[in-house]
Amino acid sequence: MKLPCLTSENSSKLRHLVDTTKCNLEVSKAMKQITESWDMIIIHTLVQRLDIKTKKEELLHISNKELPTLQQLYTFLEHRCNSLESITSKSKTNEQRQYMCRKISPSYVSVKPMCEVCKDSLAVSQCDKFKHLSSEEKYQ
Repeated sequence: MKLPCLTSENSSKLRHLVDTTKCNLEVSKAMKQITESWDMIIIHTLVQRLDIKTKKEELLHISNKELPTLQQLYTFLEHRCNSLESITSKSKTNEQRQYMCRKISPSYVSVKPMCEVCKDSLAVSQCDKFKHLSSEEKYQ
């Protein structure tokens, strides 16, 4: 079984690891292999490929001295995926909120009108010189 090693907490990679393991076991069962006695080997293989934080969580999760079953490990890893996804979606939501707050912030610019004809600080529509110009002169 070729499984990836996880180097950091990542819900999608962790889910892929579990799904690949389950799929490989199903293929082995379909090929008439007796997989019921493989639990300890699969558990060992899976745990070796987990990132450090997930390994620590898994060790803390095992409260009794009995070794976990493969189904218990699957259940733990499913909960771990859900937790990581929840944390990731919350942080993305916060980032989006912060971005939107920055995006919506108003800015104001003060512009004083200036007539291009007389170079005075009034609008062109109020300029007497502009009003007396012909249409062609106004257009230029």
